[in-house]
Amino acid sequence: LAEVEGWKIKDGFYYIISMLCGLPTPLTEVDPDTDEGKLVDVIVALWALALAGTIIGVVGGLSVINRLVDAAESFGQRFKRAARKAVTGSDEEAPASAGEDGEEKPVSLTLNVLTFLIFIFVIIPIVIILVAVLFGFILAEVEGWKIKDGFYYIISMLCGLPTPLTEVDPDTDEGKLVDVIVALWALALAGTIIGVVGGLSVINRLVDAAESFGQRFKRAARKAVTGSDEEAPASAGEDGEEKPVSLTLNVLTFLIFIFVIIPIVIILVAVLFGFILAEVEGW
Repeated sequence: LAEVEGWKIKDGFYYIISMLCGLPTPLTEVDPDTDEGKLVDVIVALWALALAGTIIGVVGGLSVINRLVDAAESFGQRFKRAARKAVTGSDEEAPASAGEDGEEKPVSLTLNVLTFLIFIFVIIPIVIILVAVLFGFILAEVEGWKIKDGFYYIISMLCGLPTPLTEVDPDTDEGKLVDVIVALWALALAGTIIGVVGGLSVINRLVDAAESFGQRFKRAARKAVTGSDEEAPASAGEDGEEKPVSLTLNVLTFLIFIFVIIPIVIILVAVLFGFILAEVEGW
């Protein structure tokens, strides 16, 4: 890109690394002017998406993530026993209504949801804040900033805020190097968080619920069209499975989840926390 645009190599490096790492503020002020440079910019941006997905996927699939998931689930079990002991004076399991298979599904679901909420709303924020304090302090020392500015800069990058919480930017090469390293670690941190959250039992229950919703939607649609929810004969493959029907159902469930459920959830979360922020800021 530097050769195409006639930049210094350092400016080309800073421009590309800023894009690859998703830095809130680019490390250089240059921008592509030629069509060739803009084409290179677009290609690298697409590669950046693939690179970020690869990093997050690889980190999220490491064996240590499974250990973290097990530790989180184990914490939920210990928390449950401690709460029971505080209330009843004993950590013995009390009898509970069981399903046909003898499992205490409501209790298990409550425990899984509690573990999920604690991890999302307590553990993850604490980890991110501690990382931001540590590297914000280092960056502030390198750049001669106030520690508060270093913290705000790093937390803005880690959280991917559209508008940084501070107006300072790294000026020295050392500060820019720290910025790049922290940004790369932020990708790894995101992969860790996604891997752990995705491995929690409550996520598996949500997936099962989504698939079950697809099955119920299919039966309701069949009943509306044919007047019966009985499965109609369908062409089967060599192994006797109705692959085309199953694929259609899975794709339909995926599309409903992506284009309906997720947007609704995000909008509701935005309304809730937008209201809280507006109240705090007087907007």
